[in-house]
Amino acid sequence: MNTIENNVIQMIQLNQYKTNHLLHIFLTIFTLSAWVPFYFMIMAHNRTMRNKIKLAHKIPIENRFPIFLAWFVVCIYRFELIATIMVMTGQI
Repeated sequence: MNTIENNVIQMIQLNQYKTNHLLHIFLTIFTLSAWVPFYFMIMAHNRTMRNKIKLAHKIPIENRFPIFLAWFVVCIYRFELIATIMVMTGQI
């Protein structure tokens, strides 16, 4: 196969694992942030699959630090939300 065919195949494979961020942001707002863990799991899975495809085609992979940072922020947010609810209900 020539280079153009490889590029087309690579782009088709990569497009299968694109995350629809607008849909997930809408679901996050609609479910009052209950969708956030699923959003990050889907995003992490899609990034992992894209990185596998990129490694197979010898393309630089995507950085994983943003996912770690996002998980960290979500965990802090959830902890703060739970603590606030407990204080408001008099459990603390």
